[in-house]
Order: sequence, then C-alpha cells, then structure tokens
Amino acid sequence: MAAVGEEIRQHMRQVILQAGFTGSVLIGHSMGGALACVLAADPAIAAQGLVLLDSSVPMALQRRADTLVRMGQWIGRAVAEGRSTAQAAWVAEQPNRTDHFFHSSERGPARALIERSMGHAPVVEAAAALGGYGQWPIDGALRQARPDATIQTIRQCGHFVHVFAGERVRAHLERWLPTL
Repeated sequence: MAAVGEEIRQHMRQVILQAGFTGSVLIGHSMGGALACVLAADPAIAAQGLVLLDSSVPMALQRRADTLVRMGQWIGRAVAEGRSTAQAAWVAEQPNRTDHFFHSSERGPARALIERSMGHAPVVEAAAALGGYGQWPIDGALRQARPDATIQTIRQCGHFVHVFAGERVRAHLERWLPTL
C-alpha cells in the first residue's frame, strides 16, 4: 500500500508542477485529503491553502489496531475461501460498513451509486485501504497541528458533503478563498 501511495503522490506532484498549478489551493476529500496534506507540505508545490472535505486523519492507536484486525480477517477470508466467496460476503455485509458514511437525510440516486461503488469494491483492496485509514472528525487533530486553521462545519451531512451539500460547500469556499 505504501508503494502505491507513493506512486500516486509522485504522479499528482508531476501533474501539479507540469500544469503550472504551484501556489494553488489544494482540495482533498476522504483519503484524498491525506494526499493533499502531503502535497501541501512539498515546497515545490508551494500550496497557498488546503481544503479538507471530511478527510482522513491518523486513527487513534486502539481503533487502528482493531480496524487492522477486522480488515485483516477479510483479507484472510479472501485467501482461504477465494475472492469470489469473500466478495459476495462483502457485498452482503456492505450496509454495516457504509451506513455511517451518510446522514439520515441523504437518500436517492447519488447515495445508491456511492453505496453500489463502495459495496462492490474489490474486497482485498477495500479491506487494505479501510484497514489503514479511518474517517475521524479532524477538528481536534487539526487545531493541535495548526491553531491558525479555519474550520467550517456543514451540519447534517455525511461523508460525501460535496455530493449532498455541494451548494453549501461552494458557498463556504467562495467566502474563504478571497481571504488568501
């Protein structure tokens, strides 16, 4: 996973540099927020700002250990029973993993598409990714690392805030970006 992450980082770094986007504001959602943070720390990128939309932050140690065990069991199941059998179980149990990503008001075709995509992700890859990351409220960790950070909360939204509250996200960005 580390090698894949480094390959993605290098690729995105090259894209930003070649496109002339140095000094830009980087925006990342979920695990893409972790990548945006790493890229923002790169002096060659010279990021002017960073926007994290329900982004990943390091897990609390015990939660990380528990998640690694749980997701390791899925990987073990795929090895022991075969990917197809494990994938069928992954799809069947998908609501237990994805309900917490949504606010109760978030229904309709966008949610169905997201759930279908998440539910049918390849079980081994999804387990490895979920075992290494978790969605945590970023406020505490960010305030500790960057007391000068501006944190905006969009209430009554789940993990896919840019999908279900896109207009509210845009309004926050329009108010914030001119201050840079």
